[in-house]
Amino acid sequence: MATQFISRFLPAMATIGATTLLAYVGMMNLKTFQTNQPSLNNGTTATQNQPSPSAAEDGINLSQIPGWHLFGHAEEQPVIEAPPVERVEAPETPLELTLQGTLLGKSTTNESWAIISTPDSKQKMYKIGDEISGGAVLYAVEAFQVILTRNGRHESLSLPRPTMDESESTMTLDLAPQTRQEPIAPIPASLASENLTPAEEEQRALFEEMNRLKRGFSTQ
Repeated sequence: MATQFISRFLPAMATIGATTLLAYVGMMNLKTFQTNQPSLNNGTTATQNQPSPSAAEDGINLSQIPGWHLFGHAEEQPVIEAPPVERVEAPETPLELTLQGTLLGKSTTNESWAIISTPDSKQKMYKIGDEISGGAVLYAVEAFQVILTRNGRHESLSLPRPTMDESESTMTLDLAPQTRQEPIAPIPASLASENLTPAEEEQRALFEEMNRLKRGFSTQ
């Protein structure tokens, strides 16, 4: 009788036990999953909400970037100033020389010329550094005078000033509707030859240019 009872209900009891065990295992797994889920969510949220490092946190000041000179430094060009013109005060030279005219250069005094006639009535063009009769050397050329050096001292040679009669005549011509004629200096005989050195040809060209300028001035 007992054997029949056990044989009849044993499969049912085994099924109930297995079902109970499976249910228990399932509940344990569900509890474990629910326990780990909040920490996973919190970690995800923290990762999503974590701000990216800013330039300030990295120690970078954006306002200083223009001073970094990423493309190098531009070379500063030196400013070249023209040398000041030295004004020399010198007494009138006692030499018997006559200043006929001056031709000023564009940039330096070394490009300036002067037409000077000597006591023997010879006219010649001189540039800075040329020696003139009487031991004088042309030192500087200005608009209305030249500076000479002689025996270590400066002397001046000015353009001839008009006399009283010439001044009155000039004033009359200026008041009248006429033009004043500038005297044209003849080309020196030493420059009239056809066989001239390059320096003499340059002097002759400058002499002719000065006369051309005088003619243009007289027609104004």
